[in-house]
Amino acid sequence: MWVCKRQKTVECSTYGAELVAARIAIELIIELRYKLRMLGVKMEKETVLVGDNMSVVVSTTIPSSSIKKKHLSCAYHKVREAIAGSYVKFGHIESSQNLADVNTKPLGSQDYHMLLSPYLFRIPKDLMRSKEKNNYFPTETKEKVKENLKNPRKIEITAE
Repeated sequence: MWVCKRQKTVECSTYGAELVAARIAIELIIELRYKLRMLGVKMEKETVLVGDNMSVVVSTTIPSSSIKKKHLSCAYHKVREAIAGSYVKFGHIESSQNLADVNTKPLGSQDYHMLLSPYLFRIPKDLMRSKEKNNYFPTETKEKVKENLKNPRKIEITAE
């Protein structure tokens, strides 16, 4: 599931913004799991939540960690409670595999198309121009794109 929503608070740090985003995601996960249970779907496994900020992932998954900023404590404890309750597993995803970066970060042409290539139905002809003409894709990148289309990519999630 993918949600794009403006946060109601303004944070001065990336850590704070990512922690608030994790809290919002946890609230949506709780809501969705409840709706599925009401429809009779058994929820036996944990829901996987991935984030690209390693500091947030580590501080919320390690029980002995504490938070120093009081205004983030509610978000921290909401995420921590979900992880301790074993209905959410919070893992780190590398930027090279994070599809959300396509919409949130300025990526180069190669990175952008490498993330999107498994989801494209066809490769646009102008992207497959030779190295001599426009230098869009080197030959080895073309092969990686074709390989991604043949074999869907598996996202590796690391969790502590």
